[in-house]
Amino acid sequence: MESLNAMAMNQRVLVVLHTDTETAANAFTFCENAQGLFQHHSDGLLLDTHTDSFEWFACWLARLHFPFTVLEPEGLKEALRVKAAVLIEACEQASAQKT
Repeated sequence: MESLNAMAMNQRVLVVLHTDTETAANAFTFCENAQGLFQHHSDGLLLDTHTDSFEWFACWLARLHFPFTVLEPEGLKEALRVKAAVLIEACEQASAQKT
């Protein structure tokens, strides 16, 4: 069994997941023992892991059914901003086509 922290990745990410352990673990369908990734945090659960792609991680975060807060790094925050802008633009284009 391979955890996220054991995989060859180079960028550290810190994210607070504003949910309970079971709900958060269910979001990690690609990691069998996800509960071991979380630390208790005053606002939920702290996810301290690594990624080799901010874009992939931003897309994964955007699919969560609960709120979260990215503490660091700035690169992940920027990737989320870009993803949000693309989603907003898609909605605006659809609305403009209806009128």
